[in-house]
Amino acid sequence: MPLTSKWRQEPDSTELFNDWKSNMANIQGLNHSGLSVPDVRDGEEFYERILGGEHCNRTSLTMDWIRVGRGAPHTCHIIGDYLFVMFPHRRPVPETESPRGFAGGRHAFTVPRARFGEIVEKVRQEGIAFEGPVEHPEQGPFGESIYFTDTGGNFMEVCWRRDEETSYDPIMVVRH
Repeated sequence: MPLTSKWRQEPDSTELFNDWKSNMANIQGLNHSGLSVPDVRDGEEFYERILGGEHCNRTSLTMDWIRVGRGAPHTCHIIGDYLFVMFPHRRPVPETESPRGFAGGRHAFTVPRARFGEIVEKVRQEGIAFEGPVEHPEQGPFGESIYFTDTGGNFMEVCWRRDEETSYDPIMVVRH
């Protein structure tokens, strides 16, 4: 059941909320996401070199699908248990004075607290403009973060979590 204007008009309606909630998909988790970069090979190198990404496969679909706008060749990478694909785009990446990107979204990765300083130093050595480390409030789950952009202007965050000893359900990734 899509969120309708009735939902927006009556946000305090318990009956409407329960009806909406009962019709929700049983989402188990985030499966993957896609990033747009001007040069996929540069993007691959960035994620492998900076964040330790591992190439998993390349999908080109068929030329017929690409001609009609139903897909684009893309490459899959894994960082930790996170699967993402990279698509080429033709738009120029605007120069920004902030390492927070230009599109408004963000992809955040966690590292153990003991390795956070290594990541900060790696980003610094690679000459990547970044913001941070930023300390988060003590009562929250995050300790510190750094923020930067990838080769496509996508906004990235690397942080350590105060609850890093908590185990989460692992994601099974099938490599082709």
